[in-house]
Amino acid sequence: MGYASSVPRDMDTSLSSPETLLAEFQASGRSIVELERENHELHTRIGALEGQNRELRHQLNWFRRQLFGVRSEKRTAVLEDGSGRQGYLGEWGEPAEAANEPTVVVPPHERKKRGPKVRDSRCVTAEGLRFGPETPVTEIVMPESEATRDLPVDQKEYLSPEISYRIAQHKSAYYVERIVRPVVKVKSESPEIHTAPLPPTAIPGSCAAVSFLAGLIVEKYLYHLPLYRIHKRLTATDIVIARMTLTLLEHKVGELLAPVYDEIHRSILTRPVIIMDETPRDVWVKSEQTMKKHFMWMLRTEMEVLFAMGPGRNTGVVYDLLGVGRSFVLVSDGYESYDSYSNDLRSIIYHACCFAHARRKFVDAEKQDHLKVAIALERYFQPLYRIEAEIREKCLTGEAKKEYRQRHARPLLDDFKDWLTKTHIELALLPKSPLAGACAYMLTRWDKFLTYLDHPDVPIDTNAGEREMRPHALGRNNWKVNMSEEGSEHVATFYSIIQSCTLIGVDPFEYLVDVLPKLAAHPTRRCPELTPLAWKAARTDPSSAGP
Repeated sequence: MGYASSVPRDMDTSLSSPETLLAEFQASGRSIVELERENHELHTRIGALEGQNRELRHQLNWFRRQLFGVRSEKRTAVLEDGSGRQGYLGEWGEPAEAANEPTVVVPPHERKKRGPKVRDSRCVTAEGLRFGPETPVTEIVMPESEATRDLPVDQKEYLSPEISYRIAQHKSAYYVERIVRPVVKVKSESPEIHTAPLPPTAIPGSCAAVSFLAGLIVEKYLYHLPLYRIHKRLTATDIVIARMTLTLLEHKVGELLAPVYDEIHRSILTRPVIIMDETPRDVWVKSEQTMKKHFMWMLRTEMEVLFAMGPGRNTGVVYDLLGVGRSFVLVSDGYESYDSYSNDLRSIIYHACCFAHARRKFVDAEKQDHLKVAIALERYFQPLYRIEAEIREKCLTGEAKKEYRQRHARPLLDDFKDWLTKTHIELALLPKSPLAGACAYMLTRWDKFLTYLDHPDVPIDTNAGEREMRPHALGRNNWKVNMSEEGSEHVATFYSIIQSCTLIGVDPFEYLVDVLPKLAAHPTRRCPELTPLAWKAARTDPSSAGP
């Protein structure tokens, strides 16, 4: 087959003129420029869509983890050298050299049979039952066994009885007080009738005793029981009371405790260190006839806690709660409201950022780059918390604690900053990188992360405050919303009282039973004596109580 036969029939083999070739070349040149421009635009658009896709997938994985996954901060990650495991926050393993220690074979040996377990002296049974002197005990006397029941008395001798203990429960702890008040008529020319007064009460004319009011508040705000469940328990005891009555009683107690709440707030504002955080809560706004998101704000010191409901999450709420004009250290996360407040008052306010919040941002970025995240967690966060544990073990305070932090934590933090800067530069070209965001979060607030080094009373994180907010989160899951703004204020009051009591080891029930009757007749100027902290001090040292 010749060459001519290999040429397609529809191919024009004639040669074009130079002018035609030049025109085709110029036309093709213009189309190439247009295609290059279009290609560049498509590449840019694809890059933006890929970045958006990564961000959305990251958010979806986060929501899945919150709803269905394990929310523990325990992580298993491998470092660059192939070793290492990320444990719990503040947990550390054995030193690296311990893993290389030689092992020895222990020959089998016989063990002695264990005897009965040595129990505490307070245990009253072999199973380890313990209870206090105030625990009510109901005695049950059993009849004699059938073998001796019918024997004549002269044929048997009664020895010391066998005593056993078991935990039992009544159907309900509620009961009704029947108060009998003597009425006496004095015989005289002008007879007078005298009636003994009622026991002290918090709400005059109410059918509720002080113990019931205290129990109502403790059950709802300490044990997270909604009012409808409390109402069911009352109904099971054949006590008839309307649910609306329970709500009104709760509001009356909230009004009584309002002065104590204000005193706790004033006391907190005198402390040198305040931990602050917030959490959302749905509140029914009557004026707008709609449900709106409010925020429950928390202020915590070493011995007191305050909750406050705010309509927003802006800087104005922070100003209202913390005020101005005095110097203290604010410990919080890096939310912009706290940043704005501390930046406006930087001459008197020291702002310490929470390391636990920063650490969580690295944990959230683990799927993107688990090696770099493991380095941050294992090499920096873990040793920082180890230093804090060593400080607690050594019982260091004041200048000794400050000097220990400066000597051990500051060099580690200097190295951490260099690593953050290097990592952030490497990831700067990646759009919406969670790891780059975690690095930027710390670098833009670096001075605030160093604040705790110069103030020994400042904690490394806000975990203590978050623990105080946990009961509120549990209660929020049980009764979901507040159906009035006034009710949300009472919720803040009750949580402030209950959490302040538990923080210093005061029984909230005992405190409320003692304080509620005094509030109606107590002078306003003496309300500081009735805060949980002052109440405990008066019980511990009666000389510190007022006249």
